[in-house]
Amino acid sequence: MSLKLLAPAKINLGLSIAGKLPNNFHEVKTIYTQISLFDLIELEEIKDDFIDFPDKRNLVYQAAKLVKEKLKVKRGVKIRLTKKIPIGSGLGGGSSDAAAVLKGLNKLWRLNLGQKKLIEMAKKLGSDVAYQIIGGTKLEFQGGEKAGKFMDLGKLIKGWIVVCVPEIFISSKEAYQKIEYDKIGKTEVLWHNDFEIWSLKQYPEIKKIKESMIKNGAEKSLMSGKGSAVFGIFTEKKEAEKAYNHLKQKYKKTYILEPIYD
Repeated sequence: MSLKLLAPAKINLGLSIAGKLPNNFHEVKTIYTQISLFDLIELEEIKDDFIDFPDKRNLVYQAAKLVKEKLKVKRGVKIRLTKKIPIGSGLGGGSSDAAAVLKGLNKLWRLNLGQKKLIEMAKKLGSDVAYQIIGGTKLEFQGGEKAGKFMDLGKLIKGWIVVCVPEIFISSKEAYQKIEYDKIGKTEVLWHNDFEIWSLKQYPEIKKIKESMIKNGAEKSLMSGKGSAVFGIFTEKKEAEKAYNHLKQKYKKTYILEPIYD
C-alpha cells in the first residue's frame, strides 16, 4: 500500500514576542494560515521493519520514528520527499512535511489516532508541526502559561497572496539572538512581525520587497515568521499578477497563491 500527500506551506499573518522565559525559550503569539504551495510526501509500506529515508536529522524521519516508537509499530515505510517549498524561508515546509507524515502513517498503518492525539505527538516535534495537523487560520500562543491551544480566526484573507523568497537565509538561532527586547510585544499581533524590527535593518532587500508589494497594490505586506519570505495580500488578481511579474524578474522564488481553508 502507498499514499501520496500534499504538505502545504504556511505564512504568519502576525508574530509578537512577549519575552524570554526562564527556560531560555520565548513566549510568542502568532497567527498562521496555510497557502497553496506544497511539498509532496509519498509513503510506501515495505516488508522490512525500518524507515527508509536518507536524512535522519530531517523532521520527516523524526516524525516516522516518533510514530514507530510511541506506538510500538513493527512495520516499515519508505518515504519520498519532493520539495517545492523553499528551505529556510519561514514558510514552514519542514514542519508541514512532518505533519503530513504523522497523518499519512496514521492512515497507512490504520492506527486510528484522532486529531487530539496527532496534535499531542506533533508538539513533540514543534509548534508549527502541531499547527499543520489542523490547518486553517489559527492564533497560537507558544511558551508560557497560555501555550498549547489554537483559536480559529475564520477566513481572514480573501483574494490572492504573492510570496517572494530572496536568497537570504535567516536561521532560527540568528532570529532569536537578534531580538531587540526593548521594542518587542508593543503592537497587536495581526499584520505585525517583531522579527522585522531588526531584519529590515540588516537585510534592506527584505524591506525593498515589502515596499514593492505595497507599491504594486498589496493591502498588506509582511515577512513570514523568521523570514526571509515576504508576502503581500491582494484583493484583485490583476494587481497580484502585476506584483508577481515585477518581482519574478529578480527573484526566481516568487509565487501567486491562495489561502487554504478546507
